Amino acid sequence: MLDQLLAVKACREVGIRSRIASIDRQEKECIERRVRLFDRQQELRAERAALFKGAPVVGPDAFQRLKRSLAALYEEECTVIAEVNAIREDLITCKAERENRFVELRQNLRSQEKLTILLEVGDDAR
Repeated sequence: MLDQLLAVKACREVGIRSRIASIDRQEKECIERRVRLFDRQQELRAERAALFKGAPVVGPDAFQRLKRSLAALYEEECTVIAEVNAIREDLITCKAERENRFVELRQNLRSQEKLTILLEVGDDAR
């Protein structure tokens, strides 16, 4: 009976470790996405700076084109910032989930150790 319980606990350990590895992969993907978004944000800022470094705008048509370009850059940068904030929330969730899984893993390992001791004591009594 205790052998079966120990086997169940060992199987559970494998599942917990698998979930921790999955969380680690998810966190790595979030960090990679965040880096790409930061790079894109820098590109957008460089594009905006380039628009201002150009020749002064003369005429209403040129001014409207500049205005549309700046608005498009602003909208895209707002989208990038929103995605970065969503990733930040995902990373916070990953961290909390990982901490919970490690607590669960420690409890599981402690239970396995107790069962192992009980099995050894039971074998010694025979």
